[in-house]
Amino acid sequence: MPMAIGLPFQAGPLADLTGILLASLNKKQLLILSEIAISTATISAIIDAISLEQSIPESTLKSNVKRLRELGLVSCGDGQPARLTGAGELVLRILNKVE
Repeated sequence: MPMAIGLPFQAGPLADLTGILLASLNKKQLLILSEIAISTATISAIIDAISLEQSIPESTLKSNVKRLRELGLVSCGDGQPARLTGAGELVLRILNKVE
């Protein structure tokens, strides 16, 4: 099987891992991760923007951000720009390679 560019996994195991990630993270969490990846804003600004654009309650987004922080996928708070951790970047890279 061909190797996925930039990742040390074969397509089969990478596809399996993608399924696990998609089962572990909900659509709102994936949306938040994707927005953080392209933004230099604080988490509050990102939550406000997503809430307005997608009509998702801010409280729902905040609870999803809390879960992403618990999983070690994002770093945010204290007025600093939200950012993906190394693990968060890897999750998005894996999902973007297979989808």
